[in-house]
Amino acid sequence: MNTVLLIIDGMMPDEARLLPTLERADYRWTHSHTPAGMTPDSLCCILTMLGVKAAQVPTGRAWLEALATGEPAARGDLVLRCNGIDLAGGKLGPSCYRSLPPLGDTGRWIPLGGYKNLLVLPGLGHLERGICTFAPHQNQNRRVDLLLPTAGDPALQLFLRQLVARYGLWPWGQAAYAPLPTAAQLGLAPGAVVCRTEVVAGLGRALELSCLVPPGSTAEVDTDLSQKLRCALQAARPYPFVLIHKNGADEAAPRRDRRQKTAFLQRIEREFLAPLAGALPPQSALIVTADHGTDCRTGKHWAGAVPTFVFDPTEEVAKWHEQL
Repeated sequence: MNTVLLIIDGMMPDEARLLPTLERADYRWTHSHTPAGMTPDSLCCILTMLGVKAAQVPTGRAWLEALATGEPAARGDLVLRCNGIDLAGGKLGPSCYRSLPPLGDTGRWIPLGGYKNLLVLPGLGHLERGICTFAPHQNQNRRVDLLLPTAGDPALQLFLRQLVARYGLWPWGQAAYAPLPTAAQLGLAPGAVVCRTEVVAGLGRALELSCLVPPGSTAEVDTDLSQKLRCALQAARPYPFVLIHKNGADEAAPRRDRRQKTAFLQRIEREFLAPLAGALPPQSALIVTADHGTDCRTGKHWAGAVPTFVFDPTEEVAKWHEQL
């Protein structure tokens, strides 16, 4: 018995129509995966789908992102995501590439590609709770001076604010090590995660799932979907549970590029979902959902109910219906 869970990051409810294969689903329902009081993002939404309780969800993503890179932080380290940001006009603008300044003994950079970077500060994990930052994709066009990072440690606050003022690097998503239950403890079968997005790969590693990164995978709208399809089908043979994450729509929507997002979702239908649904092993349950929506009108993540579609209903449906 195989269960394949396909998560289309950022797909809004009305955008499911762009994937006609979903019309053939045997079951469908809508539900919000965002725990009460939390901001919608892939970390909290996917962990909630998998049965992790809200109190166990890490408050930040960056430590798990480092875990995914092969350059993990130590348990006592503090890790922050640092996005390159356009700050023209004193407002928080779109993401962009920025050069990384030398850090000396202060810490180290882990470039993630494009505008994304991680900042690892050794031994400062105990300061995480005193830090307040704002996710850039949730605050575009707001005044920078109202969103600057704060920290209980004055030297750390000054350092983080200098990254913004001098280098156009926006710190957020701060995290120290936080234990998570394993997939086995959550009642999940042995499985694999097929993705490129660091936070999803990181949570997969933390849950003790195998992490597979297909060649040509970019976590953007130009990702190689044919390679991802091949990797997903290969994973579905040995693994009873396979989680597949598609990120491109959640990159296009914060840019407010509806045309680009629509084209990517249509590519998912044509190059991935339709062939996947027809090629899975017999007795496989295919579940398709979004972790959260991302609205092209605002560029922000959306915590409302998103649709879930289930193909080939089995005894697995009842279990997943409780969580999704």
